[in-house]
Amino acid sequence: MSTFFVFSDEAGEYRRDRTDKFIQINPDYCKASIITDAADWKWLRDELCDLKESILKIAPDKEVKWSYLWSLYKSRKNKTPISQDKPYYFLRNHPDALLKKYVETAINLCVIYFDSKGREIDEKLKKAYHTIYQQGDFIHKYAHIQ
Repeated sequence: MSTFFVFSDEAGEYRRDRTDKFIQINPDYCKASIITDAADWKWLRDELCDLKESILKIAPDKEVKWSYLWSLYKSRKNKTPISQDKPYYFLRNHPDALLKKYVETAINLCVIYFDSKGREIDEKLKKAYHTIYQQGDFIHKYAHIQ
């Protein structure tokens, strides 16, 4: 019998009842889950731990969140100091190019699935995806899109 893990995470802030002000501050919310075989998860975990050690020279148990990288970027752009109480303080001396290399090495495949929500919404999603693919400035190479 196989063992599977389910990982679920969200980006943004969710509220069942949203005011116009809330929507202006928090326009996006996404929740996603992934199901993986336990053996595949172990391999992936080991690969990510190796990348943390080899590229970032940090302990493998340190978590590198996308929000940490974004917060570092904003702090550097705005030239604001990074206080010791920030959870990403341990990354403060890592250059942007090195952090980018870690992300590009760690994430080399993206598969996007959309449930059909009707012709109008489906068209909007297709156009948004096309814009990201053609004009996005944060991803420069799509090696696995077919």
